[in-house]
Amino acid sequence: MRRGIANTLRIKVSGKVDLYEFGKLIDILNPQDKPGRIIITTRVGAESMRVKLLCLIRETSQIVTWAGDHVHGNTIKAPSGLKTRPFDAIRAEVRALIGVHEQEGSYLGGVVTSLIFMYLYNNHYSIPYVTF
Repeated sequence: MRRGIANTLRIKVSGKVDLYEFGKLIDILNPQDKPGRIIITTRVGAESMRVKLLCLIRETSQIVTWAGDHVHGNTIKAPSGLKTRPFDAIRAEVRALIGVHEQEGSYLGGVVTSLIFMYLYNNHYSIPYVTF
């Protein structure tokens, strides 16, 4: 296997990632530690963002650009059976994301946003609204 790739690579990382394997993968894909080569997008969820992101940052010995995808890590199943994302969880994850990067001095290059439909559940009614 040839080591290193010339293109910029975006790696999506969930909270289930093995930290040792994660560190090895970054070193294999960017053996010369070229800044801007690796973009790591975290998708870990609001509940574990501070702990998991802190571990990921500390395991990465290279200069990487970090991004957060706060939507995919916060999916729950609503009483109606639809998948949804609580706005409070999304907001909490974004705040934790920013806080951890400020604390560690790492570079948060962006936050993934998309047009999503979220649902408010009040009694038995589902009221759709658009955010972002």
